[in-house]
Amino acid sequence: MGATVSSSLGNQKIDESALVFTGTINACPLFTIKSCVCRNVVFKETTIIQYTKDSDMNFPDKLRTSTTLKAIVNTEFSYERLVEQTLRVKHLSHPSVIRVSSNAFSPNLSALFLVSEPSLALQDLLKTVTKDEFLAGLQSVLQAMDFLHSRASVSHNNIDIPSLFVDSRKKWKLGLFEYSCNFQELSQNRLEVLEALKGRTEDVKATKISESAFHAYDIYCFSRMVHEQLQNLNFDISDLQTVLERSGSHASPRQRPSAAQLLNHSAFKGPYSYLLSFLSDYVLKSDNERFHFFGKFPTLARQIPEELLCSSIIPLILVPSVFTDFPTKSVIQHLLTPYKEETSIGLVSEDAFRRLIVPHISRLFRHHELTTRLLLLQHFHAYARLMGRSTLEGIVLPEVWYCKCLSNMWFYL
Repeated sequence: MGATVSSSLGNQKIDESALVFTGTINACPLFTIKSCVCRNVVFKETTIIQYTKDSDMNFPDKLRTSTTLKAIVNTEFSYERLVEQTLRVKHLSHPSVIRVSSNAFSPNLSALFLVSEPSLALQDLLKTVTKDEFLAGLQSVLQAMDFLHSRASVSHNNIDIPSLFVDSRKKWKLGLFEYSCNFQELSQNRLEVLEALKGRTEDVKATKISESAFHAYDIYCFSRMVHEQLQNLNFDISDLQTVLERSGSHASPRQRPSAAQLLNHSAFKGPYSYLLSFLSDYVLKSDNERFHFFGKFPTLARQIPEELLCSSIIPLILVPSVFTDFPTKSVIQHLLTPYKEETSIGLVSEDAFRRLIVPHISRLFRHHELTTRLLLLQHFHAYARLMGRSTLEGIVLPEVWYCKCLSNMWFYL
């Protein structure tokens, strides 16, 4: 039976014996990082990221033979310092940064646990990623980097595939902040230590630094990551790749573009990237921006592969906060009507609607909110036959009956 570790998530505890290991995210001479889920019902909708201290500390030769670098390791990369930097993510709120709600420590395992939103390690999903998903993912990472650089003055220092996670809506999120630091803490020696810990001691360009370009190391790592991944992915984004090779990987840090500049590249202006980015940041948009967005939505949605549209875009609208928002009104009929060739209404075929859209509509019926119910019932005739008898009898009819009873009760009060 494992020890029980107190957590800051209320009065709940993480029972080590209830953790189920789901994969190794990363490993370095300092610690091993694993992904876990917890069988405890309280942590059902979370992912547990476990940092376990490596007792062997088998450092690369460069870090053992250089007095200067060894001193930096002992001060800036001590276990206590790494824990402090890892917990930085708890105080960073951005749609493209993984959301961590709690943390816990285990003296028995010399481990730190982060309780995060449900997510999967990107490295386990890369083989099936499409070009549109890859570009949207890179856009999300750049948005996180822009936030860190321009708003927090923080360098992540670990931009690579193991540091990226994918949430339930297929959005890529940046995590693993153990190597992060404030801009003013960056130095060439620190970058040399970082590169050595990553096993990249031969990449001399990476360790160059300029006080007028503190963003440069993260941009270099981002460019290197994209270049390496494109060797294994069967699609062409040569325009962006050229920019990253010539500018993002430039020998002079001052010549490397900022994350904000890279976000303006045409590769991130495609329909899928645009729709996903807008809906992910929906709460930050003005009403005028929302009306403009939904005015273009049907045209742009038809340019996206159906499966991708149904799995990544439409679910972001079929949530009460967006679904009932007034600017969304113009596309409700398109979303709740299966497409037929003889009409211009609808975005999704009947087969895809039945498989991928009906489950989201069923969940909307469970929300006891009048506007949501009225919208669903207003278009009920368009999709009812695709819901299936069990869904209609087990979810829709009981929820509608409940709503009717509630309305009658309020009438008599």
